[in-house]
Amino acid sequence: MKVILYKPTLNDRGALFTRQVLTQTTQKQLVVCVLLEQLVDAIATRNGEDIIIVLLAEDREHLRMIYNIHDVLFGHKCILVLPDMESETISLGHHLRPRFITDFSAPPENLGAVLTKMLQNFALNFSDVSDPADQEALGNEDTQATDQACNE
Repeated sequence: MKVILYKPTLNDRGALFTRQVLTQTTQKQLVVCVLLEQLVDAIATRNGEDIIIVLLAEDREHLRMIYNIHDVLFGHKCILVLPDMESETISLGHHLRPRFITDFSAPPENLGAVLTKMLQNFALNFSDVSDPADQEALGNEDTQATDQACNE
């Protein structure tokens, strides 16, 4: 499972959200894109591997640019961070069909918790772990990582 983080230059606004993604993923799992072209290429070259896409939209115009590639995002698990919670922005964000929507005024730990849960669900659904005790241990490790991220 790969996590693709799309984070254009966001100054300090996106730093806490970026840190949540970095905390919940390994270097091997994470692909960071700063240009839309890089995002499209990263999705296209995934070679059948499951991906989670985290999109940080810096403003409404940038959200419209992301919307212009909605066909590339279709069918993938996405987390979307909106620039604001105005009705037009929320409506445009919903057209992207993300699994989770938040905005920059919300606690970044929410994004970290959702990402952790998505990764945990993937690991439980697609791992070779057949012993229930091993599955429980896997779940506990992920819960501990979420707790640690939320306490930082």
